[in-house]
Amino acid sequence: MAKRKPTTNCIKRKFIEFVSQGWTIDKASKLLKTSRQNFYRWAEGDPAFAAAWAEAKEQGIAVLEDEVHRRAVEGVKEAVFHNGTVVGEKVCYSDTLLMFALKAARPEVYGHSKVEVQHSGSVDFTAMLKSAYQAAKRDGVLP
Repeated sequence: MAKRKPTTNCIKRKFIEFVSQGWTIDKASKLLKTSRQNFYRWAEGDPAFAAAWAEAKEQGIAVLEDEVHRRAVEGVKEAVFHNGTVVGEKVCYSDTLLMFALKAARPEVYGHSKVEVQHSGSVDFTAMLKSAYQAAKRDGVLP
């Protein structure tokens, strides 16, 4: 007996489920064996699907944020080995994820400072390049 092809509504429901769990559109489309362009096309013609997708995306982001918090603040248990044998475990934290979370939550405090550079006068790039070229030739970097 031939395997039945899933219906479009079934694929849409599974897609919404995957996105709400934090999967990317690419991953969801691969799992569902459907072109990612189909989802965009369906969203254009189906406002209810588009709204469900938007809500699922927000839920998926919340899932990812919870995972960032778990890894950065609560920590992740990792095995400790000695001579190839597990002798205990330790809790490891992600300072990098913590910093990303802080930058997102308070960009005015933890975000990159904007530096404004002002310059008056002129810069002679031709002379700079000629000097660099001559130095490279002198040092044997260039033939």
